[in-house]
Amino acid sequence: MEGFGGVTLHSSGYRNGEEFKGKDVLVVGCGNSGMEIGLDLCNHGARASIVVRGPFHVVTRGMVHLGMQMLKYVKMKYVDSIVASMASFYYRDLPKYGIHRPALQGPFTHKSTTGKTPVIDVGTVDRIRSGQIQVVPGIERVLKGTNEVEFADGTTRRFHAILFATGYRSSANSWLEVN
Repeated sequence: MEGFGGVTLHSSGYRNGEEFKGKDVLVVGCGNSGMEIGLDLCNHGARASIVVRGPFHVVTRGMVHLGMQMLKYVKMKYVDSIVASMASFYYRDLPKYGIHRPALQGPFTHKSTTGKTPVIDVGTVDRIRSGQIQVVPGIERVLKGTNEVEFADGTTRRFHAILFATGYRSSANSWLEVN
């Protein structure tokens, strides 16, 4: 990253998208923080792109709430089946934007076994669907001395800034009961 000619910032230092208005910004990390930063950047007039390297669950707050209520009475595998089916129906078009969900585990089992929290969509998906936020594949390399990033698919793009929404570790597994 020392060869990148633009601004680099970790999400822990991010305040809001105002300073990035009118700029091309790459968000590395597609968890809740990365997706919300992408949305905030878009809301402030930046052109946001989000790196998506692998599958993850996307759910609504209502789906999480329903799942949490059901977990009090129903085995996790059944709750996962219901919530995953709801999410699959509601977000059925996400694969065409480069977002795929884990095939073998529902959102609650995935969280309890991997520590990866499902993304709770607060509006980012609508911006992705509208083309206001772009989904890009993993970064292959940064072209030294430039603002250009080469992606795993061979494409290159220029960015004014790269924001890292990475390194977050949830403590929820310490209190999330598996049944």
